[in-house]
Amino acid sequence: MNEHYTRKQAMERLGLSSTNAFLRLERKYPEGFVNVNPNRDREKKPWYDKEALDRFYHTGQYLKQEKR
Repeated sequence: MNEHYTRKQAMERLGLSSTNAFLRLERKYPEGFVNVNPNRDREKKPWYDKEALDRFYHTGQYLKQEKR
């Protein structure tokens, strides 16, 4: 099983349909979007660390519940 998400998989995991919204989150919270692609095409085809992105997702869900 892969230890990373592609951009499309990461967007699905976070429930986002807009690439622009995803990229804004990536710029605002870089610690949640760790690119682990060892190849040169890191920017065009990023691989996001599963553990970091899942931790970011669960933190976001927690914050959404607190705001209610």
